[in-house]
This record gives sequence, C-alpha cells and structure tokens, in this order.
Amino acid sequence: MTDRARRGEGLAPAEARAFFEQEAVDYAIHYYGSTDPVTRTLKQQRLDLLGRLVRECVRPPARVLDVGCAEGHVEAVFPPALEVVGLDLAAWRVAAARGRNPSLQGVAGDGLALPFREQAFELAICSATLDHLPDPFTGMRELARILRPAGHLLVTLDNRFKLFKRRIRVNELTIDPNGHFNRLDYWKFRRLVRGTGLTPVRVAAFGFPFRTHERWVRRWPALRPWLDRIGARWPPLSYEYHALLRKES
Repeated sequence: MTDRARRGEGLAPAEARAFFEQEAVDYAIHYYGSTDPVTRTLKQQRLDLLGRLVRECVRPPARVLDVGCAEGHVEAVFPPALEVVGLDLAAWRVAAARGRNPSLQGVAGDGLALPFREQAFELAICSATLDHLPDPFTGMRELARILRPAGHLLVTLDNRFKLFKRRIRVNELTIDPNGHFNRLDYWKFRRLVRGTGLTPVRVAAFGFPFRTHERWVRRWPALRPWLDRIGARWPPLSYEYHALLRKES
C-alpha cells in the first residue's frame, strides 16, 4: 500500500468511506491533544477565531450544524444554549463527540448528501472538512440547501499555496495525517461558491504557509507574529482561512 492510500488519498468514494470509518487517524489525539508547541499554537488560533465568528453570526437558541464534527472539539468554543447538531462520516467519531458534549445531537452521515430538510439551520460550519470530500462542489450545494434564508456558512480551510509548497518540503503529516481529496487554495474556494446562492461576507485568516515548517518557527521565534500579520492581512498567503458566507434571502 502506498503512503497516499494509507492516508485515504486517491481512493474511490466507497473506499474512502471505509477508510474514514475504520483506519483514519484519531484527529483528537493527533491534533487537539498534541504536545507540540507549534501545533498547539495553530490549534488555539483556529478555535479562538471559530468561536469569535460563531458568536458574531448567531445567538441562542439558533440551530447550528457542524459538518465533519470529528470528536467534537470545535463545539467547546460555541456559546452555550445553541442547538448544535454534529455530523461525521464515522459513527465512532460521532459517539466520541457526544461523549465530549452531552448536549450535542450526533448524526452519522455523508457531507455529500446531508440527511436534513431544506432550510433547517441558521448556521452551518464546515471546519477543515471540505477538502476531505470527493466532490466539494456537491458539498457546497448541500451546505447551502440546509441553510435558512439569511443564514450563514462558516468554512475553514488550510491554504494550499502551491508556489511555496513546490519550493519547500512541508511535513503535512504533522498537522493532518488523513487523506485530502482536494487541495483547495484561496482562489479555488472562491470558484466553489459560484452558483450556490451564497454571498461572501468576509474572510478571516491567520498564520503563513511556512508555519508548518517547524524549523523556521523554532529557530526564529520572533518571526511568528510577523508571519501572523501577513497571513491575517492577505488571506491568499495565510496558513488557514475562515470564510464567512451568507445565504441570499
């Protein structure tokens, strides 16, 4: 088996489903439970930004869907009293998410065919999940379908800035060992939005593509805030960006 197959890349949808249900690395231990200082910084930046954007979009008792909820770490930064539904392809991840968040409504399902009626949620969140879908265009249409008019979609994506990726070997496995069907950079994501009835509101970002290159961060710690400012000011150059979109009324 190749390295790509071990990570779920290059598989047919049915094979990928089996991979994520049975073989995918436990993301909670690998990322949210990491003791590596670089990974911990990235994790906290992601959670802080997600929590702030969720609070801007909705107030309790709004109904919120988290697509690709994994083990339920993101829900910890949501305002209390929201009605949150967590969906993941792997049933064991849904069970873990419910164990961590007893009030969470957990559903095992596919992001390409969401098991919900139209206009069921005020806010949908797709955090670091869209690039794991075999067909992100269908995924975006499904997310738009289940949103109520004037509802919001919050999408988090690692930025795949290919110019730098060609020149520097970045050890992506230290951040996410599981398979990516698509390498979505800032411009590709903008194309996904077309025709969905979703309008971009703003993009918030942090970090820089070099952040995963631990040698840089460890050797010159003073670079970290400077790189953060670049990523926040120019999302196409960020390490990770959060796109906030609004469904047309």
